[in-house]
Formats: sequence, structure tokens, C-alpha cells
Amino acid sequence: ATTVADLFVRLYEMEQPQLQGAIVACLGFFLAGQRTFVKDPRLADIISGALASRDLSLVLKALETLARLLAHFSQEAEMEIEQPGIENIPASKVHAKLRPGRLSAVEASQPLSLFGDAALARLSLHAGNASSASRDVLIKLRTEAFQVVRLLNVQGLVNPLIVLPKVFSLIFAEEAVIAEPAVAMLKDMLELKPSLLLNRIDECLQEAFLAHRAVEGTTQPRLGNSLMPSATAALGELYVERFRKQKGTRETFIRRALKEVFRLQVDRGHERFVELCAAMSSTPSPGSPSRRGGGDAGGGGSMGSLVKKEAETPGTGRKKRARVTTAGASPAVKAEGDSERPAPSEAADPDGSAEGDPALASLSLKQLHQVLYAQFVACAICSLTFVFESEPLFLVYECNQNLSLQAGSFLTSPAAPSDPSEAMVDHEPKDLFAEAIAITVCLLLKRAMKGAYSLSDDQCARFDPKDTKQERLKLVSTPIGVRHGAAEEAPQRAVWPGEEFRKLAAPLAAAAGEPQKLAKLVQSLTEDDAYDTSRGRYASNLASLEAKKSGKRPGARSRGAAAAKAA
Repeated sequence: ATTVADLFVRLYEMEQPQLQGAIVACLGFFLAGQRTFVKDPRLADIISGALASRDLSLVLKALETLARLLAHFSQEAEMEIEQPGIENIPASKVHAKLRPGRLSAVEASQPLSLFGDAALARLSLHAGNASSASRDVLIKLRTEAFQVVRLLNVQGLVNPLIVLPKVFSLIFAEEAVIAEPAVAMLKDMLELKPSLLLNRIDECLQEAFLAHRAVEGTTQPRLGNSLMPSATAALGELYVERFRKQKGTRETFIRRALKEVFRLQVDRGHERFVELCAAMSSTPSPGSPSRRGGGDAGGGGSMGSLVKKEAETPGTGRKKRARVTTAGASPAVKAEGDSERPAPSEAADPDGSAEGDPALASLSLKQLHQVLYAQFVACAICSLTFVFESEPLFLVYECNQNLSLQAGSFLTSPAAPSDPSEAMVDHEPKDLFAEAIAITVCLLLKRAMKGAYSLSDDQCARFDPKDTKQERLKLVSTPIGVRHGAAEEAPQRAVWPGEEFRKLAAPLAAAAGEPQKLAKLVQSLTEDDAYDTSRGRYASNLASLEAKKSGKRPGARSRGAAAAKAA
């Protein structure tokens, strides 16, 4: 066995692609029979080199080898545990008890966890702009990489908190061969602990948005585009299976997903969106694994080399942000406090093409992805299937709560004075722009929920989130081919008003650097929608508080008048 291992190492070092592929394939069969060589660093270097290769066929063979080994060791571990007389022996020592001097199947699979990061990196490869031949290869790569990650997770060899965002992003994949297994894996991971996703829904949505933009590639994004039907179906299925059954979990899911819309402000998301923009602006080559957050954007004049992270200006302590230029020159770096608008040549189109949505032409790359991310989260929320009346009502309630705080502070803040002639002091237009987009998205979500589920203003005003009763929604009209009784049980989905959002976001984008105009636009939007319609619910409490302030109990005056009249 040692001679065979040495032969594998020497043949692989000859650097012949066909020979290296044969060595990697044979290495899987060899390690399945000779478990002790799993810890050999020379053989581990062969697998690592194959996973990092620019030859996609070699990478595919390495992933297939890892998947076979993990599946083989998993079956062997089950067979070893089922042997009689070993019920009280730890799983890691089962094989040593049966055959002394050899590794158990559990111990043999542990060194393979070192390749988990490489498999996760290959999950980010997409086939958006690839040819038909390379597209098939990339789909196979992602499928095999997913199998490796799934087997590592089943055997407890990888941190589920690291795997969760990547797997969540796969449910938005266009290919069913990738999306369906990802949904099944998420269901298994969240069956006992749905809090895994609830506590990290922000990371998961960001990773899914990153994958969604990667599929679009260098195509200029447009407002109003909705998610693919397959993606919305997968997310709705996950919500139904793991979150809708319990009132607490579904409300937490809705609340934290909505919170992502209201976290677009720079003070909470500047660094995050700089990383997203850096990753978005460079499309990874099919032979190189992509890295989360942009990292090395890959030279050669790629757009990622023009996007720089925040840097402290020496001696001033002020942060600077990078602006992407469509030419190959160095980026024009503007301070955060500078309100200068980008020139038309500095359009938000990552590939520098003249085509694109005119509404987005004046935005910086960071502002562009703020708008697109808000639209993505809103589409994801609309894709949830609701059957209880309290679900859309709770969503409207949360929108009202956020709007009552955010819209009110936006219109009364010193940065957005009621008098347009008032001088602006120490304002940041990008903060106001992000808030304006968040308010607009929230208003449209309310309208979409009210229209899809026939919710009246009175219902929204009287809704109490503490109420435990669960009444099912009823369809307004029975679809063709569906019996009347079955229609009441059919789940419903709201439709994101993309075209309306495009019309409302266009003037906001045009006024991104002018706080007074932003304030007027937001005020016109909020005036048409009473974002705090819950006053009637607190009318009795308000009367009671006013009576306490005046020293009289409610109804005391009426009782006194009645007594005087009787006398």
C-alpha cells in the first residue's frame, strides 16, 4: 500500500491533465480500502491541488472522489455500529474493537472535513453567461460540491452555521437539480432548530442576493424584475414546512425579514454593501473559486480591482468610499460628506455598457445595490404562502410600526427641514436615500398585502398581534377548475408591484443627492397612506389616561349629572 501511495504522488507530479484525473479517481478507491492513508499529507495535497485547479474536469473528479469517500465511510460506520456486543462503545472506537490497528469509519472521515471550505467555494460558481458545454460542467460541479457539503453536515464534520447561508442561497438557483436538494437539506437542518435560520436570516438573505446577482452576471439590472417562479416556490415551501406551523416562529421570520429592508442605512450596512458591490462587480472565472465578500477580485482590468474598501484618510480620521468608473482609470474616491453626484459616464452598470435602466443611471454602485437588495427582500416576502389571516395582518402591522418611527423621524429630522430654504448642516444624503427607499418598499408591501388578501383599513387597525386565534383566509373568487370548498384551503401569494416600485424609485434616485427633494417625495408618499391607523384601538386607554390627569375617573361626570337630574 505504501508503494502504491508513492506511485500516486510521483505520477500526479508529472502534471499531465489526463493522468492527474485518473490518479484522483483511483485515489478514492485506494483510500476506501486503506483507511490509514487518509491522514497521509501527500495524498491530502493531491486532493487539495485538484480542488484548486483551473481545470474544471479535474475539480469535478476531486469532488466526486470526496463524495464517494464520505458516502462509503457513512455506510461503513452504520454497519460497524450494528455489530453485536458494541452497544456501549463510542463510535470512534468501534472499528478498533473489531479490527485492532485500523481506523474506524468515523475516524477515517474526519480528515476529509479539511476540504469543506473548497467545496463551499465551488457552490458559488454559476452558469449565468457560460456556453452550453461549460454550463453543464458548472451545474455538475455545483451538484457534486453540494453532495460533499451535505455529507459533511450529516456526519457532523462541518459547522452548520457556516453552511447555512450558502445552502439557503441555493434555493434561488434556476436549476431544479440544485434547488430541490437544497430545500430538502434546509428542512432537515431546521426541523429541530428553526432558530438557526431565524438568528442568521440577514446573512442568508445577503448570500442569496449575492447568488441572484451572480446569475445575472454582467447584465445591467433593472427595477421591477421579480424572482424566478422556482425560487419563490422553494422559499414558500420552506416557510410552510418549518415556520408557519407555530405563531412565534412565523412572526419572527416575517419581522426579521422586514428588518433587512430597514437596515439599508449606511451606519448599519455600509461595510456590508461595500463587500457586496466588490463581489458583484467581478464575475469569477469558471476555473477559479469565488470567495465571499469579494476578496481578490481577480486582476486583469476586472471591475473588482476598481472597488476599494473603506480607508481612513491619514491625519483626518474621515472615512472614504470608492466610486466605480466605467473607464479603466483609477476610481474617483469621494468623502462621505461630499454630496457631489456621479457623472452620467459613471453609471451604475458594472460592465460599463450604455444600456440599462435610466432610473439607475445616476446612482453609485453602493446605492444601486441598496435599491436592488430592498427589491429582492420584498420579492422574497411576497413569495411566502399565507393561509392564516394573522400572517398578512402581522406583516402590515410591522410595516405600520416601522413607518410610524422611520417616516416620522425622516420628515422631522434636521437633515430634511420643512422649509426648503433652510440651510443643511452635517447631513449625509446617502442616509436619507436609503431611508426613502425603505419607506417606499414598506408602503408597497402594505398595498400588496391588502390587495392580495382583501384586507380593509379597519382590519389592519383592529389587529392585535397578541391575539392567539388563527382564522384561515378565504379566497375572494374561486379559481377555474377548483371546487368551492377546496378554494378556501388553497394558499395565496401576494405579487410584488415591480412596475409601480420602478415608477416611485425613479424620482428618488434622481434626487439621491438632494435631501429637500427626497423629503418632499417621501412626504407625498406617506400622505396618501396613513401609516399609523391604530389610534382607534387605543382610544379607551387615552381617555383613561386623560381622566387620571384631570383627577376624575371616566364616567364620573355622567353619573353625577344623572344623580342631579334624579334629585
